[in-house]
Amino acid sequence: MSRFLLGVGLSVVFLGSVLFVTSFASPHWFSAEIKNETSTMGLWKQCGAFPGIKEDDDCKDLDEVTLEWITDPQALQCTALLMVAVAFSSAIRLFCIETPFLYRLCGAAACAAGVFGIAGAGKFHSDMMDDEAYKAAYPDLTTEWCVYLNIVANIIMFIAGPPYLVASFRMDTGYDYSRV
Repeated sequence: MSRFLLGVGLSVVFLGSVLFVTSFASPHWFSAEIKNETSTMGLWKQCGAFPGIKEDDDCKDLDEVTLEWITDPQALQCTALLMVAVAFSSAIRLFCIETPFLYRLCGAAACAAGVFGIAGAGKFHSDMMDDEAYKAAYPDLTTEWCVYLNIVANIIMFIAGPPYLVASFRMDTGYDYSRV
């Protein structure tokens, strides 16, 4: 594969990685109007006037809040984060040495990141909406920008994977990449 195409592939993987990490760490997955204040919730924190958060606290870890359903979306998103790291590091490594294994690793990890990430975002959204206690307490729950950012990042990662996989199979057939 030409250096230009490797650069484009790395740029796409880098963009997906940055968007994913931003959404992964942010507490803006959902919001609700509580006590005339907008409160937000992410994978790891609740911020604002949610129950159990003192007035002087900005945010509280979700570990300290009883949400039985949160561990599944967290696990899926953590798995996606690992796959993002593998895809990004193997895409960088391809600049040093081009092997079919690295192409396959990058492509498979990028596709897996997309699948796990979208599954995690969907699970978070559906479990949040199925939590009767939350729906009763906060009838105006709305999806925040991080859910959409996460979905976009995972689609980008999923789309970045197949070109690497195709390149790996072309390497096995002896295709001359100097003419690409």
